[in-house]
Amino acid sequence: MVNLPPTNPTMLHHVSRRIARDMEKSKNSLTALIVVDGLALDQWVSLRRVLQEYDNSLIIKESAVFAWIPKLTSVSRQLIFSGKPPCYFPLSIKTTNNEEKPWKQFWENNNIFRLDIAYARGLT
Repeated sequence: MVNLPPTNPTMLHHVSRRIARDMEKSKNSLTALIVVDGLALDQWVSLRRVLQEYDNSLIIKESAVFAWIPKLTSVSRQLIFSGKPPCYFPLSIKTTNNEEKPWKQFWENNNIFRLDIAYARGLT
């Protein structure tokens, strides 16, 4: 599963690469990735319904992926934001404080200008 193409993401490190491919195809679309820690599937179904009622033009693409190490948020988040497997994070594997840099680096490597890349955490 690790080396499968991100066409249909199978693992967490495929997510950002899939988004990059979708953005490349659409050229003019804005894209947001929202990561919510600790959200159960049944909670997502309720949240999705509320989001769609709020804005019926909102396009939501959803699928399920495998985590490399289930229940370790720090690993999963870094994989999502960087598009790389855990071996690239030996020094930050136990923290979620170093996500912005690999996120911006990923998008710069995919020809997005630094000023067009945003990262925010702890939103309420």
